[in-house]
Amino acid sequence: MQKSKSSELILGVMVTSKTLHAVLMENEGGSARVLRRFTRQRVSRSAQAGLMTSVPELQESANTGDFTIQFGDNADAAGNLFLKSEFGAANPAPDGGDEIGGFSSTFVLELGDILAECRDAGYEEPTLAFCADSSDVTHVELRSLNDGKGDEAEKKGGPRKIDRGQLLKLLGEQYQGGFDNNRVGFMPMSSLDPKELRHLAIFPKQRDSVIATLLAMREQQGSRVPSVRIMDAEVPLYVGLARATLRRALRRGNETSMPAVPPERHSLIVRAGTEDTLVLFVRGEELFHYESLRSLTAYESPETICSRVLLQQDEHGISDVQHVFLLSEEREEELVESFEMFFPDAQVDSLRHVISELGDVGLDEANTSAIVGAVGAGLRLSGDERYQGVFDEINLMPRRLIKRRFRIPLTWHVPVMGLLIGLTVLFFFYRYMTIEEHITTARELLLSYPAEIMEADPRMLQARIDSFDAVTTSYLNALNVLDGLLQGSDQWSRTLEKISRETSEVGSIWIDSWRPNGEMLEISGNATSRDRIVQLAQRIDGTIEAQVFSEIREWPVFTFRMRVPIVIDLPEAAKYLREQVRQLDEPTAQ
Repeated sequence: MQKSKSSELILGVMVTSKTLHAVLMENEGGSARVLRRFTRQRVSRSAQAGLMTSVPELQESANTGDFTIQFGDNADAAGNLFLKSEFGAANPAPDGGDEIGGFSSTFVLELGDILAECRDAGYEEPTLAFCADSSDVTHVELRSLNDGKGDEAEKKGGPRKIDRGQLLKLLGEQYQGGFDNNRVGFMPMSSLDPKELRHLAIFPKQRDSVIATLLAMREQQGSRVPSVRIMDAEVPLYVGLARATLRRALRRGNETSMPAVPPERHSLIVRAGTEDTLVLFVRGEELFHYESLRSLTAYESPETICSRVLLQQDEHGISDVQHVFLLSEEREEELVESFEMFFPDAQVDSLRHVISELGDVGLDEANTSAIVGAVGAGLRLSGDERYQGVFDEINLMPRRLIKRRFRIPLTWHVPVMGLLIGLTVLFFFYRYMTIEEHITTARELLLSYPAEIMEADPRMLQARIDSFDAVTTSYLNALNVLDGLLQGSDQWSRTLEKISRETSEVGSIWIDSWRPNGEMLEISGNATSRDRIVQLAQRIDGTIEAQVFSEIREWPVFTFRMRVPIVIDLPEAAKYLREQVRQLDEPTAQ
C-alpha cells in the first residue's frame, strides 16, 4: 500500500456534543481534495459505566415491571427540567469532570479509532484542525464607541480599528465569566452606526472537550500525539465559506481579479442542528448579526424555522437578502424549498453543495451538516488557492498543545549547507587520520628505545637531556668564537692557491702582479692566446678589464688586467668540527 506524506494530509474534525465528524484532505497542486470522511458516535458516561455492571443486575432491572415517576424536590429534578437545552446549563459529572448531555467530556477512543483507520488506509499522521460547536465555545458580542483619537485608518477615510489589548479589556468589562486571554478570537462585525465598533468574541469554555481529549492523549501516549494546528468555531468557518462563494460569484464577470463583496449586499446563513439553530446575517463580507436559537432545532417544521428567521430579520432591521446558505441535520431539501418560497428574490443554496467540488466522497449524501464544519477547518490548513484570505485568523488552540512538524525549506541554501557540512566532515576526518598517524609513529619510536630508558625515572631522563643541551650549547658558542677568529684568516693563501692552480691548468699564461682592491683582487699578466685569458677568467670567476696585443720576437703576446673576487669561506678545520657537533646533536634530538 502506498503511503502518503504526512505534510500533505489534513484531518478536519468537527466536534459536537454527541458525534465526531472528520474529513481527510490532501493538498494536490495547490487545490484541496477530500479523500475520506468519518463519523463516530461519542460514548456516553452511562454506557461507560454500564461496562462495569454485572449481567444479573441488568437482567433484574429488565424484569422489573413497575416504574415510578417523581416530581418535586429530589436529586434528579434538576436534570428533568422542561426545555433543559434552552434554559439549563451542562451539569457537572459526579466525578467532578464536565459532562455534556450525559456524554463524556473527552473523545479519545473515537479520535484514536479515526487515526487508526487512516493509518490502515496508508495515510500516516495527518495534521489535525478542529472545529468546535456551541457546546464547547462561547460567543460574546462586544460594542465600543469610535472616538477617533489618533487612528491612521480613520485619517485615511476608513473605519477605526481597535487592537487586541483593548478588545480583551472590553471583554472583561462586558463578560462576567472567566476566559483565557491567549485563547480568545475576535471577529469584526459590521455596524450601521459609523460611531460604533462591533466585534464577536469567540473563546472556549472552561473545560472544552478538545483540550481535555488532547491532554488525555498526551498522558496516555506521551510524545506520540497527533500534530494539531488549529481549533476554530462554526461561526467564522461558515462565514468564510460563504465569503468564498460570494467572491467567486462576483468574479464570473471579472476574471482578472477577485473583487470584494460590496457592503450593500446581504447574505443569510442558517444552520439547523439537533440542539439549536444558528442564524448569521452577513453584510458584505463581515458578520452583521449572530443568533443562537436554543429552542429551535432541525426537528421543527421548515415553515417554523423560516418564520423565526424572518422575525430576526425584522427585529434587527435587515433589508432584503440576496443570498441564503442553509445547513440542516434533518429534511434539508424541504428547508431549501421553504426558504426559496419565503425569500423569492434570493439565491438559496445548501452550504454542503458549495464544497462538493473538493471530491466525490458522498458529501451531498451525508446525513449531517456538521461535516461542513470539518471541511472548513481542514481548508484553513490546506493552502487551497480558492480559499485564500476568506477565513478569519482565529485559533483557540493553546500554544503549548500546538505541535508543528519541522520542515526544511527546499531552497538553494539547503544543498550549499549540505556541501559545507560534507566538506567539514571530510576535513576533520583527514585531521583525525593525520593525528592518528603521528601518534602511531611516536608510539613506534618509543617502542624502539631500550627498556632501561623506558623504565627509567622521568626526572633522571630530564636531567640527562638538560645536560646534553648544556654541552651542545657550549659547543655552538665555541664554534661561533672559532668561526669569528678563523673566517678570513687564510683568504689570501686560499685565493693565491686557487689562482695558481687554475693558471697551471690553463697553461701558456702567467701572472706578473696582483694587488687587493676592497673585496676584489686585481691581477695582471701575459698570455700567448686570447682564449687562454678567457678560460682563466671563467675558472676563477674573474672580470677582464683590459687586454693589449703585442709581438715579442715575432710571437703574439696578449697583456691583460683582471679583477678576481677574494674567496671568503670557513676553513676545513671549522667545517670538520661543525660536522662532528651535528652528528653529536642528532641522537640528543631524537
